[in-house]
Amino acid sequence: MEWNRSILSDFIDHYRSNECLWKINTEVYKNKNLKNQAYTEFVDQLKSNGMKDVNVKVVKNKLQNIRRAYRKERTKVESSIRSGKGSDDIYTPSLWKVYTYDK
Repeated sequence: MEWNRSILSDFIDHYRSNECLWKINTEVYKNKNLKNQAYTEFVDQLKSNGMKDVNVKVVKNKLQNIRRAYRKERTKVESSIRSGKGSDDIYTPSLWKVYTYDK
């Protein structure tokens, strides 16, 4: 199973469009049926992109990994800002996923 930049970018966009998976202050976030439907759509989307061995567990793990990497990079940026360094020394994330996720 190969996750290339194009597939990951589409994956992040699809995640962002499904508020039931991430927007915790809404009623749709509490709806398990909507969440299951969104995960099934993720699986279908990935299978249509040629990823045959994908299932809901793989999707959930990938989302968790992307969120973890995003939080780690955001923490580095915030720490460098709080450190009092000049604007030239503020940490710039090297992960393209952070820029895609942060839109």
